[in-house]
Amino acid sequence: MRALEPSPQAASRVLVCPHAGASAGAFTALAGGLAPGVELLAVQYPGRQDRRSEPAVRDVSVLAERIADEVRPWTDRPMAVLGHSMGAAVAFEVTRRLEDDGTAPVRLFVSGRRAPGAGLGLPPPESDDDIVAELRRTDAVPRKLLERAAYRESILSVLRHDFHANATYRCPTGTRVLSPITFLLSDEDPYVDGEGAQGWADHTESDLDVVRFPGGHDFLLTSSDAVISEVRAGLSRPVR
Repeated sequence: MRALEPSPQAASRVLVCPHAGASAGAFTALAGGLAPGVELLAVQYPGRQDRRSEPAVRDVSVLAERIADEVRPWTDRPMAVLGHSMGAAVAFEVTRRLEDDGTAPVRLFVSGRRAPGAGLGLPPPESDDDIVAELRRTDAVPRKLLERAAYRESILSVLRHDFHANATYRCPTGTRVLSPITFLLSDEDPYVDGEGAQGWADHTESDLDVVRFPGGHDFLLTSSDAVISEVRAGLSRPVR
């Protein structure tokens, strides 16, 4: 757990599960915008940055189990869980495990991914070339960086595992959490549309809110002010 902007007096916390290839530090702007009233905890997955020497995890459920174990000491105040893209699947599974422990998150925020029961809709990549082609298609990484052999290998060492975990994850249809869900939907996301967002309604016993934002798949990092406002509102929104 990385408290990017430590806020000891915060009334609540948001646990963030990053997207494929991302590190905890990607959410520094979001953490700063939420502090001091809300403390953001970002997960640093194994296999990257200061955890580079640790083996990466290729299974969403295994990753979620480890995160749930680590975050339990931080559940002494109300907590929401947020996950983007692959992180949405991880966040859903973390929420399930916290609820089983009796520490249900107050809300689950997800974005950039179809519902858990629908699957990703894409096969696991067969080669590094497939991964690079996808990065170029979505402009997820500047092309000049992909042309640098050292950087390319650095990011592929993580994405090989993340892409496999994301593509192979699927939970049984009808698996639900108690927490209300807010889906943060970007207008030009190539991976999920309004219908895909609504599919998350099948995975909560509570309410689903779909909130739209401008931008593409990476809107969560480029529209931080709007996202911050919605997270703050969602934390205090009554369940219908």
